[in-house]
Amino acid sequence: MASSSAGYTLVEVVVAVVLVGILAAIVVPRFSGHFLRIALTSDLSILDATVSQALQLSKTQRNTVEIGLIKNADGEITGYQLGQNLNLDGSTPNATIFKTETFSAGTIGSATEGVRRIRFSPTGIASLTATNEAVTTSVIAIQLSSPEGVTGQIQLDRSTETRVIQAPTGREP
Repeated sequence: MASSSAGYTLVEVVVAVVLVGILAAIVVPRFSGHFLRIALTSDLSILDATVSQALQLSKTQRNTVEIGLIKNADGEITGYQLGQNLNLDGSTPNATIFKTETFSAGTIGSATEGVRRIRFSPTGIASLTATNEAVTTSVIAIQLSSPEGVTGQIQLDRSTETRVIQAPTGREP
C-alpha cells in the first residue's frame, strides 16, 4: 500500500507566504496614489457642489449666503461651513449653518490671498474676505493637498461665476 499525505509541507507554506508578501509590497504602493486621488476628487466635488448650492440659495432666498473656510491651529484649511452670518473666528452666536464639511483624513487646503470667507449675494459672488479684510482678486483658487503630495484645486471666477476644477495630481504609482 502506498501512503498518501494530504496537505502542504512547511517549506511550501513559507514560500507561498513570502511570494504573497512580495506581491503585496509591489501592488499596495501603486494603488495608494489612486486612493488618495479618489479622496481628493471627492473633496473637490463636494466643495464644488457646495458652491453651486450657495449660489442657488442666495438667489432663491434673495439673501447673502457664505462659505466659511475652517482652519486648524496651524492655519491650514481642514473643511468649511455653508451658512449665513458666519464669523471668521469659528464662533457661531448669530450664524445659521446649513452644513459643515470636513475634508478627508489628512487633506488640508489653502486659498488665494488667505481668503477665509466667500460671500454670495443674489447677484453672484459678492465678496471675498481674508481675516476681516476684503480681497479684490477676481479669481480665487482653493487648493487641497494630502501629506503624500497629491494636490487638486477649484477656481472660482467672481465676474463670470464659473468654476474650474483641476483634477488631483502627484504621487504617481
